[in-house]
Amino acid sequence: MIGGQPGYNGRVYELHPLAVQPDIQGRGVGRALVGDLERLAASLGALTLYVGSDDEDLMTSLGGADLYVDTCRDS
Repeated sequence: MIGGQPGYNGRVYELHPLAVQPDIQGRGVGRALVGDLERLAASLGALTLYVGSDDEDLMTSLGGADLYVDTCRDS
């Protein structure tokens, strides 16, 4: 399944969510879904498609996880 959420008066779409059943992963299904969303969003006037990675409601298995190492340090 794939979803696209419009923003900025339909000029930008967020790709969210994208899920492919585990037993058919690796067969190009996700790629085909993204391609279809790109074409559909463009036909509706979108100029940009981006992938969202937030989980504000902590509803995924990665909700609340810190995935990035902080390499910036104050001198």
